Amino acid sequence: MDVSYESFNGVCGGGGQYDSRVMGYFGKRPELEKLKSLSEQIDWEIERERYHLLEKLYPLINYWPGQFPDLREIFQEEQIERLLWDSASYECGDRNSYRGERFIDFVINTGYTDKPCVEKLMSRRTTPVHRVARREHRAYCNRHECTAVVSKLFKIYDRFEVNYADESGLTHLHAACASGCYDVIETFLKLGYDVNCIATETGDTPLHLAASHQKEGVVELLLKNGADPNLTNAKGLTSLHVICRAERDNCNFAKMLLDLGRSVCKPVQVDARDKFGNTALHLAAMKKNTKVVRLLLAYGANPNLADSQGFTLLHSMSSQPMFDGHLVRTLFECSHESHRPVQIDARDRYDLTPLHMAVHSGNLMMTNFLLRSGVDANSVNAMGKTALHVICDKVYDNGLAREFLKTNDDLGRTVLIDVQDKGGNTPLHLALSRNLRGLAQLLLRKGASSNLANDKGLTPLHLICEPKFDCEFVKSFFEINDYNHQLVQIHAQDNLGRTPLQLAVKNLLPDVVDLLLDRGALSSFVFPSEGHFDERFRSAYNIELRVASGAMAVVERLEKKGYELDQSDALTIMSLFAKHRLFEKPKNLDERWYDDERFASKSKWMTIKPGVSLYDLIQLRPEEAARRITYTDYCNFERSEKLRELPGGYIFAMHMCEKMLRRFFRRWAIYPCWELIHHRLPLECCDMIIENLMNEDLWHICLAATGKSS
Repeated sequence: MDVSYESFNGVCGGGGQYDSRVMGYFGKRPELEKLKSLSEQIDWEIERERYHLLEKLYPLINYWPGQFPDLREIFQEEQIERLLWDSASYECGDRNSYRGERFIDFVINTGYTDKPCVEKLMSRRTTPVHRVARREHRAYCNRHECTAVVSKLFKIYDRFEVNYADESGLTHLHAACASGCYDVIETFLKLGYDVNCIATETGDTPLHLAASHQKEGVVELLLKNGADPNLTNAKGLTSLHVICRAERDNCNFAKMLLDLGRSVCKPVQVDARDKFGNTALHLAAMKKNTKVVRLLLAYGANPNLADSQGFTLLHSMSSQPMFDGHLVRTLFECSHESHRPVQIDARDRYDLTPLHMAVHSGNLMMTNFLLRSGVDANSVNAMGKTALHVICDKVYDNGLAREFLKTNDDLGRTVLIDVQDKGGNTPLHLALSRNLRGLAQLLLRKGASSNLANDKGLTPLHLICEPKFDCEFVKSFFEINDYNHQLVQIHAQDNLGRTPLQLAVKNLLPDVVDLLLDRGALSSFVFPSEGHFDERFRSAYNIELRVASGAMAVVERLEKKGYELDQSDALTIMSLFAKHRLFEKPKNLDERWYDDERFASKSKWMTIKPGVSLYDLIQLRPEEAARRITYTDYCNFERSEKLRELPGGYIFAMHMCEKMLRRFFRRWAIYPCWELIHHRLPLECCDMIIENLMNEDLWHICLAATGKSS
């Protein structure tokens, strides 16, 4: 092909100035010599050097003056093939991809075409056409650019007597169909090549690729030449699947395939399933291609077919967090028109209904739509859970339960509120386990039973005797039950024999203990054993002060209501203190930590109760501290977390515990001490002996008296 110097210069717009720059760089007419020189300077086996060559070639070939050369006089055919391969290897959109495409343009302008030896013509050969066509499938690739490159490469690889296939089975015919090279496809078909040839790796036919790349004209051409629209690829996808899962809601494209299937080839199997059991209708709905959904239903697609997980189309729609009203209404309207009503209570492999899916995804509008469409609000899944169970087992309350119950009330339908799942849990159990207090109160007001026990024997009252629930919630629990005239079984025991009061005691909840005692819980109370006390306290901040103040406040409330603590109970409590290392060490007393200037300054304005600062507390003897400061004062101070602001807070907390617990330890150590000396001294002398001992020493005395060791 001849191109005059003047015409090339005019196109480039560079005039004589630009040409002098090129000529100045390469000397007078050195283009051919320069090309030959560059080709001789590299090792053709090293890819990096070939790419470097392309970079050097670019300024030369981009502004080539005069007649284009015969490439075979400069490069060997194998070298040209390698450069074309490397040019095709640039990613579309890469900042250097234009260099590769420009080299391909240059090769075309020279009139070069691929001419393999006729004797060695073989169908198994990988060409740059395959390289670009395979790259075209990548999500980040610019398909328009790739299509243009493939079209150009077919001007070089224009021998159609062989339909070259690469190692994956992808042929030139596949590549032409993916890129929309209409004339190339026609040529292949006229030569009698199999229109249904399969790429062995992916299972794709030319029709699959044309459909995937939205080449409507190519699809029509293939169908009219015998392409089978029902062949499936390795994923089980037919061409209809491929069209329906596209990002575009291309109703006309799908209609053309369906109509041509009826008129010129095989009727399209509209309900064919892929390897996951999805029909084209499933895929269209997943992509929210509403027009295609309507079309498929009009062409007889079954709206109730389930995938391999048992998911119907309605399951899939219901599992979405956002309500697509247009799509859902289209499904119901078209199914009604085709006399195939949607099965609204269909179950998947886990017996989940669309309603279960809707409430699990928190989709309020879909839930309402399903309820008003007549779904069974009380159906249970394989775990025995109703939709209300699922709502109450979420980690947050978004108001779905309230709307769920209200909608059913509006429709005059009864929601079974006390259904127990396979773990024996009612919706109330689950709401309390998730600490959804507002939801639990709603269920109680709706008449949920407070006395049903789950498989662990836990009633709702057991569950709220945990640290995460405060006294106010427990109080409201009883008030709602009183209002409903429902008697709460205060003495119920779980499978470990624990009553709600025992749980409140072992969780050190003095205010909850008070409420339960007011309800008569003391009559069946047995003090928890050492093993019952919760290990969870170990990880809490200010654990020492929390355990000490909580335990003493609980003991105080029990004794005020008439419980008689015995030596065994006292030793259990002391062992709890020992487990949490609540004993102040004598060395802390010697360090005079309370004389630290920063500590003294902070502690003087920080109060444990009105009128008593922390600094004042340090100065008080244990007996005086016991008279002026209650265990409740210590509890309130611990909850305030003021100790975080105090330098040396841990040492001070240990000091507070030692002082707070002194009266308790002296009370329970005096008689064991007297027993250990076999009553040889008056009891008053024993009191004098233990007065100056540390709490840890008093604990050891109690242990020794019972024959135990620490």
